[in-house]
Amino acid sequence: MDPFLASVAVLALACLAGLIGIFFWLRARLREQISYYRASAIHKFPQRLCLKRLDPFAWRKLSRGPQRVDSFRALGFESLGGFSVDEIPGARLFVLQHPGSGLLGLVNEHEQLGTWSDVLLFISGESQPILASSILRHCHFFLLPGSPKIHKHRASERELADAVKLAAGTGATASKVTPAEFARLYEEAFAESVDRRLLEPLPDAEFRRLLREQCSPCSDTQLTDVEFARIKNQYPAAVSNELRLICAAQFLRETVLPASQWQAVRGRILAIHNRTPLRELAGKRIYGAYLTEAIKRRLTRRSDSASPMESFAQLNGTLPVWERYKKLGEVTRPVPADIYSAPSSRKTT
Repeated sequence: MDPFLASVAVLALACLAGLIGIFFWLRARLREQISYYRASAIHKFPQRLCLKRLDPFAWRKLSRGPQRVDSFRALGFESLGGFSVDEIPGARLFVLQHPGSGLLGLVNEHEQLGTWSDVLLFISGESQPILASSILRHCHFFLLPGSPKIHKHRASERELADAVKLAAGTGATASKVTPAEFARLYEEAFAESVDRRLLEPLPDAEFRRLLREQCSPCSDTQLTDVEFARIKNQYPAAVSNELRLICAAQFLRETVLPASQWQAVRGRILAIHNRTPLRELAGKRIYGAYLTEAIKRRLTRRSDSASPMESFAQLNGTLPVWERYKKLGEVTRPVPADIYSAPSSRKTT
């Protein structure tokens, strides 16, 4: 064969091999991205709730909410008040209380999730209520507070109340609560349930069910073992990101900073916990972490001998004053974390 043609053939084969390699690399990256997205979607919901009393109260939709309220009233429940949810624009929550049993009836209106009813019973000394819910999809029921939790989708308000009474047993009653007390109890129960959900292992059967419902609630399509393993491998990183966001949200609930000062720094918050090594903090799939270009360059070269929280404090102390992060405080839940605000910078991540 002519040497020139042989060279061209070798070059063509090399290019083809390179293109094949790039194709498989891009496919692997795409699969990894999709797996991470599916793992992180399991917990995509506000990490903390703040209920605001609405007086007067008005439904955004007039079809189902008032009907459910009337059903509770027919069972002897009395109106306690209506609320909006700061973290979920457009969401409405109307609360009723049964004067004899202490049961709480909740009528929820949500733009994406629809309208459903919950029945709760807060027992003295317990932070989590007994809850029965008629919410349709299991992946949404998974996000609600309560222990035990009873899912009776499309159940009537009477059936939900009976389910909570049965779970509580005889002699379990609750005192009447005011609207302010209800808001405090529910917000804390929700926060505690979020923390527990992220910190406790997720059984494989539950994991598979949640992943299947992400695609279609009525689908019986099963994940292959390879797909499931790929998504499960991304789950710890997704949880670490959620924990970072929750630590910042928890700090906001606990902080004594003036509102004006918090507004000035809230877009530049960096939460450091020990579940994400500092070198990984500058990764492409990290969120809930405001990084300046100066700190990002140093993080990619960082080799930690101490914990991430200790290492970042040491690294931050070596920066010039104008590049240094300001420590705002600490939180202990859902995991210990240091909360910083970044210096002013035009380049962010």
